[in-house]
Amino acid sequence: MKGLLSASMAVLFALICFTSCKKSSNNNVYGNKIILSPLVVNGNTVTLKWSKLPADSLTSYLIERVTDTVSNYMTSTITVDKNTNQYVDTLPLAPYVQYYITSVRTGIYSRVTSNKITYARQDISFMLITPKDAVVDRASHMLYIYSSTGDIIKYDLQGKNVAKQISTSANIGYCDIGVYNGTKELYVPRSDGWLFIYDATTLTQIDQINIGNSLTSVVFNNGVLFVSGIISYSSSSAIVSYNRATKSLISSQSTSDASRLKLIPGSNSEFLGVSTYSNPYYFKFDSTGHYVTQQTGYLSGYYLSPTAFEIFPDGSKFITSSTGVIVSKALTYVSSLPHGNLTYTSYDFDNTNQLIYVGCATNKIQAYSLSSYQLSNTINTKGYPTKIFYDNGSVISLSTINNYGSYGSINYAFIEQF
Repeated sequence: MKGLLSASMAVLFALICFTSCKKSSNNNVYGNKIILSPLVVNGNTVTLKWSKLPADSLTSYLIERVTDTVSNYMTSTITVDKNTNQYVDTLPLAPYVQYYITSVRTGIYSRVTSNKITYARQDISFMLITPKDAVVDRASHMLYIYSSTGDIIKYDLQGKNVAKQISTSANIGYCDIGVYNGTKELYVPRSDGWLFIYDATTLTQIDQINIGNSLTSVVFNNGVLFVSGIISYSSSSAIVSYNRATKSLISSQSTSDASRLKLIPGSNSEFLGVSTYSNPYYFKFDSTGHYVTQQTGYLSGYYLSPTAFEIFPDGSKFITSSTGVIVSKALTYVSSLPHGNLTYTSYDFDNTNQLIYVGCATNKIQAYSLSSYQLSNTINTKGYPTKIFYDNGSVISLSTINNYGSYGSINYAFIEQF
């Protein structure tokens, strides 16, 4: 009888174990743990699977998605039903994303958190920079991207990679590129009053000129460097010209504001300018770099932008501002693009002078007719176009991962080509 009882107890114990194990297997329960399985990435989607907790005290699962593990600032939470253990997510626009699962339970204040899995994106080459602007060298297909805090990146548009990167450890203004004595040079105006000159191929500094107090912009033309900024220590604005060969001052003329300069196509040397105070300017120098005249315009009610600023190919007018304000060479208002609710960030023209391409502070580039200002085409982008270029049939966008150019505590940019 004792042996029979022991045998019965053994059978009952085995049955309990079998039932318990079978239940655990069917519901994928790992006691008080959540196990997140390896991520399955397919194109732009990622599939998450995890083990379940007992459902009696469970309210829901939280999928935590982190794209800035340095500060954890960019963390988003997705709530899913307690009866599911799978979710398909769209990969965020970021260099990497980290996932983990957290439980929400009733009557139990401590949450159960799964293991963390990080996925690094390989389909986009992100650059750790907040772009202020960029200069394109169409002959070599190189793009020189720079930040206001002094980072400079040389990006190979054909190789689709960063060719060189330096940090100048200075706040810098609007740069330019030119050829002097057969060497392609990058001209970098700085807030400490110095103009640094770099070999554009190697980004090695090869020269420097002490010009003033705080420099805003530089343009190189016909062997002369034209620089705007706070030139004297009495905080007065001026535009000056320097001989590149001798590094000596040619001419200096005070202005009412320090503006960004752009050379009028086909001129030698006439410039249009836009200041941070929204004033438009016209400057004229002779062929040797000596100052001739200037004009200041006043456009009441229109905000002009030194960054979103391009001269029309025929030199008759320019476009600026976040709303596409078009201004004549005589500094009078001409028109505005039909922007609607869009905010514009950058402009460029096609090589047939038929279209103007417009970067938007959303995921798109607009193309407008130069003759009628009617919308001709829309290009959808992954990122937010900060600076756009047209290059021999291709539209190039220097995009950021959000429309402020920043991403939590870390900033990223990347190149899109269409």
